Amino acid sequence: MISPVLTIVIVALLFYLVLPGIGAFDVRRRWRRFRRRVIEASLRPPVTFALARRASHDHWTSLEARFAGTLESIQGEHTVWVRGADITVAVDMSMSDVYLVAHSPDDRPESPPDSPPARTSWARLGSIPEGMKVLVSGCLDASGSHPVIRARQNEPVLAVFYDGPESSLVRRCVWSGRQLNEYWNSATPPALAGGTFALIVLAYVLLRQPLALPYARLAIAFATVPVLPLLPPGIVLFYLYRLGWRRGRTLRAHRDVIQLPLRYLGDGAQCAPLPNGELYCMTDHQVEAIGALRRNGLTVIDRPFGGEPDSCAVFGRAAAGGLAAPQDALCEWTAVQGDPRLASAECQRRARRYELGSVLILSVGLLMNFLLVMAVLVVVL
Repeated sequence: MISPVLTIVIVALLFYLVLPGIGAFDVRRRWRRFRRRVIEASLRPPVTFALARRASHDHWTSLEARFAGTLESIQGEHTVWVRGADITVAVDMSMSDVYLVAHSPDDRPESPPDSPPARTSWARLGSIPEGMKVLVSGCLDASGSHPVIRARQNEPVLAVFYDGPESSLVRRCVWSGRQLNEYWNSATPPALAGGTFALIVLAYVLLRQPLALPYARLAIAFATVPVLPLLPPGIVLFYLYRLGWRRGRTLRAHRDVIQLPLRYLGDGAQCAPLPNGELYCMTDHQVEAIGALRRNGLTVIDRPFGGEPDSCAVFGRAAAGGLAAPQDALCEWTAVQGDPRLASAECQRRARRYELGSVLILSVGLLMNFLLVMAVLVVVL
């Protein structure tokens, strides 16, 4: 027969750790998939009149492509028409993942990540105004009279409705496309409520047995775990935990943003073609020379930790006299302080330290308040 202590611990671990943990891994997986799909969309060729005409002539039906434009109209239940610079494309939204990415005046690379983009489905999106900007990515079907972007067999159409500049869209998606705290997900509230209820019932059963009073106290103490971080004195450590976890999240966002310009370049490559055919290159600049480029529209990704490097890695379109802003709508003219690969690895290490330290701080606060609750229960019961 399982001992009461083991039963209480198993119930607490199941409802307070295992079930929310499963939801946390699922949430992290979904946001990682969103960031990956946005990056993949930026690497696909943009749909142009020339590409659509060639695809129609050659009867292409499965070319992976992307298209950025404004919403022109909605036809039927699942078809939207998106107008670009030289062509209008139909998008089959019957199988799609829809996201809404807001733009704020503080969308700077060094600002902390805001709330993640709103994730919904086409059926639940409701009315959207004409002229709203949208990025879609999927398979280009040019077999009919009009080019249509459809879903693949196992991958829905990606549709990102957004405002703000197109050039920073990928960075904004990668920057904010992550949960504020993965532990707090859709499975957490019912799991915490179910765990509290189960432990209270278990405590009630144990209280009816005179020799089981210590076990009843333990069950009641575990039932208070969901609110323990918010009680003094542990609330101070809970506040420190939140600061540390937020810092770790910011460092993970920096890690991904620093790596973004490298997605076009192979290992050790200095130049590579963009999806629209432009030549994209990386050069080193002295930090003192970056100020003038910043005034001309260069986006500078500052180091999220101490130390001032002597040089910056600048990424942009090869042009006469140096690098310039790419014409590809989803590619930014970017500078990263120091070596991007080394800076990204350092962000990863620091993020892991902050996250592990935050969990340790939270655990200490929980244990402190748990022992206080147990002491109070010994006096009361």
